Amino acid sequence: MKILIAPDKFKGSLSAEKVCEALAEGIRMVLPHASIVSHPMADGGDGSLDILKKYIELTPVACLSYDPLMRPIKTEYYVNDDTAYIELASCSGYVLLSTEERNPMWTTSFGTGVLIKHAIEITKANKIYLFIGGSATNDAGIGIANALGYKFYDSDYHELKPIGANLPKIVKIDQSNYLKMQSSFSIFAICDVQNPFYGSQGAAYMYARQKGANDEEIKLLDTGLKNISEVIEKDLMVSIANIPGSGAAGGIGGGMMAFSNAKHISGSQFMVNQTRLEDEIKDVQLIISGEGKLDDQSLYGKLPSAMSILARDNHIPFACVCGIDEMSQEAKKKLNIIDTVALVDIAPNIQNAITQPEKYLKMAAEKLIRNFISRN
Repeated sequence: MKILIAPDKFKGSLSAEKVCEALAEGIRMVLPHASIVSHPMADGGDGSLDILKKYIELTPVACLSYDPLMRPIKTEYYVNDDTAYIELASCSGYVLLSTEERNPMWTTSFGTGVLIKHAIEITKANKIYLFIGGSATNDAGIGIANALGYKFYDSDYHELKPIGANLPKIVKIDQSNYLKMQSSFSIFAICDVQNPFYGSQGAAYMYARQKGANDEEIKLLDTGLKNISEVIEKDLMVSIANIPGSGAAGGIGGGMMAFSNAKHISGSQFMVNQTRLEDEIKDVQLIISGEGKLDDQSLYGKLPSAMSILARDNHIPFACVCGIDEMSQEAKKKLNIIDTVALVDIAPNIQNAITQPEKYLKMAAEKLIRNFISRN
């Protein structure tokens, strides 16, 4: 039996490579002679470049930049010919901050803009793939834009720092100092979030709390996103408020559309294509994917969705392993998931599932394969 394993990382617990190893070991407990193809994956968020480096020849470029609180930081991005690959999380990610420091009112994506500018001016990149997952910000991308030459002013024509707290104060956008070679490069924002810019399903209400904001701050940030979208429409003549994905990464999805004419790409589909996953599926009889938390958001372009499409198009049964399973039966039916095994249903408690994921992934794989065999 030939089985393809293509999971995402279990965030905060285990890398995609280690997930593959544990699942393979569990499968062989039932099918010792199975042909197992391990293909670690990502959804376009933080960690995506670690996966891509296994499939594409990428050269690291060191760069001095700034973290979300504007402290100097040494980081890097990658290039291949005239294309740059940049992870927002490398300098604007919440993993760079302590729990006490996390608050999207005061953080900025400026450091990511420094990387983009460096790639354009120093390495002469004319195509930039920007992976926007894992941000610590809710600044609508004004930090990135500021690093690229944009300026933002209040009603007294005072220039504002590009942080979330200042979004409601912006009344004027000045793009006169934007990179002069703006027509010579293209930016592609890679993510799987489909949320609008603001509102109940927007960037602030859906994601600012996990970045450290309280109720009052979330309301202010949402007001700020609404305000900047109106100023963008007035000054830049671009409407971003209701575009799916504009709320990604604290509004960076929409901001990059407005400030740099960025195009959105599904992160999972991008990774499927770039890692040449379709080359691996010949004679495969079962595809197993997974991620830390499986829920109805997984329907909207995340890795299980992309893997479901691949399985469906090639008439291959598709199953998932996850840490926590909160996906509705209706969603599972839409994704054609034949079986799901969650670590928290095997481990004695959530803490065990998080601290000993390899042990329970092996058990989950064994259970999934036994279920598959019994049905066939």
